[in-house]
Amino acid sequence: MKRLYILLISAIAFVSCDIDIEREPYNTLTDNDFWKTEKDLAQACNRLYTELGGFSNRDVYTDISYGGGPNEIGSSTFTPTNNFGPWDGAYGSIARCNKIIGSAPKALESLDEAIVNRYIGEARFFRAWLYYGMLRSYGGVPIIDKLLDLDSPELYAPRNSRTEVADFILADLDYAAQWLPNISDLKGSEEGRVTKTAAQAFLSRVALYEGTRQKYRENGEHKAYLEKSKAASLAVIQSGEHMLYTKPGGDKYSNYTSSFLYEGENSKESILASRYILDWRSHNRSYQLTRSRTLHPTRKMIDYYLADDGLPIKHSDRFQGYVTAQSEYENRDPRLKASVFVPFEDDWWKAGEKYVPEFSNSGTSTGYHWKKYVVISEPADLVKGHIDYMVIRYGEVLLNYAEAVYELGGAITDADLDLSINVLRDRVDMPHLTNAFVNGTNPAGVQLNMLDEIRRERVVELASEGFRYDDLLRWGVAHTVLNEPTKGIKNYGDAVYPLVPWDSFDKDADDFIIIQPSATKYFEDKHYLWPLPLVQVALNENLVQNPGW
Repeated sequence: MKRLYILLISAIAFVSCDIDIEREPYNTLTDNDFWKTEKDLAQACNRLYTELGGFSNRDVYTDISYGGGPNEIGSSTFTPTNNFGPWDGAYGSIARCNKIIGSAPKALESLDEAIVNRYIGEARFFRAWLYYGMLRSYGGVPIIDKLLDLDSPELYAPRNSRTEVADFILADLDYAAQWLPNISDLKGSEEGRVTKTAAQAFLSRVALYEGTRQKYRENGEHKAYLEKSKAASLAVIQSGEHMLYTKPGGDKYSNYTSSFLYEGENSKESILASRYILDWRSHNRSYQLTRSRTLHPTRKMIDYYLADDGLPIKHSDRFQGYVTAQSEYENRDPRLKASVFVPFEDDWWKAGEKYVPEFSNSGTSTGYHWKKYVVISEPADLVKGHIDYMVIRYGEVLLNYAEAVYELGGAITDADLDLSINVLRDRVDMPHLTNAFVNGTNPAGVQLNMLDEIRRERVVELASEGFRYDDLLRWGVAHTVLNEPTKGIKNYGDAVYPLVPWDSFDKDADDFIIIQPSATKYFEDKHYLWPLPLVQVALNENLVQNPGW
């Protein structure tokens, strides 16, 4: 079932050289006996799948998650000398993509054009993946679309504009979507390879990012990007290739939780996954989220979840309040209990004995534990997890569609809501989002804001999956949101919910602990883009540093 990763391992010796395109050309794949068979092309592409990476912790930079302490990105204390970001690794991998794109046509002597173009499409998908990582970090960067020699002038090229980079990415994805197969057409040995809908879904992500970034930050042309996002999302929806996972015999909780566990692997919800297999490639996600202080929900994240009547908790009579450590979970959107451990209610097993999560200072920094991708039936100290991580899933596509539609026209029909957000809500038995509901036909008779509710749905559905940081940047609200204090649980009393002595924390007027005060956060306008690494600016005098750095 996870053949692709085994193939990748076997191919490492073939295409694993680390290349610095600023120092030497990529010339590993030059054997005259190569580039002739489909196996050759597939093997050349296998190395690219490592670019999918693993589980994302990017939410720790934001208002909805917190780690063991302040981090330089979340607190905006990083500098150009930190030299973090994707620059160096991205260009080395882009060179690999360019090698495949430039060499694969040699196989046309023995293979059909469609086969050759498929693997060129794979390489162009990953080239788009890599450039997107740089676009969201730095904005415009130099576009390198071919192999370079030591004396190539492109080595010292200036930055392309962010629009040129975005359009280059979308062109690569358009090509990939044209030539990649549908997931239903993959052979068993091809399971896990990128497909037509993976390219379309990723295109919907990139175009939504750039469209809203242009609308809210760059004051540029945004409608064309939003139209592309809408069209790509709709193509995936109408393809018939994907659907949300529901557990056989499951309920409103397990239908959601199970999609992130072994039983939900390889379901039609997964569009593209980073693959794991025990004893070949494993992870410690369960340990990270339950026994370390890597990533934990904040008070604000918990408050995002609606009451089960579809209303924000501040407007709902169904909300049970902050009376006990358990009451705040009652009568809520089922995705809350499905995504966050309920104190002293959820359990897991260790050495054949039942345990509850360790709600202590060594286990959580906010008083909450994420539950998504945690295998509660396995030991809490599991360090050989092998659940696949969905880097693109159908739920995101539904959210992309709803947001693109609304951002284009400032409105969304109930029919489009039923095609997108309400599909997500049906899985967890939540009331539908409708225009009438937002306009006051709801249990509280209050007016809501449709865009706020669309964005809320995104936060809740994609919680802990690493989308929040980029969302705040593209909506142009990071300078406000990321400077707010980070809060944890309410003081329910040491006997009920111990962390460290409560006097060790500042608390707000409602007795919620303040994990990180606003005074230690420094997000400024310049932080909407990361600085180019100083070493790169020194090497290439044509590179202009981002504003403010």
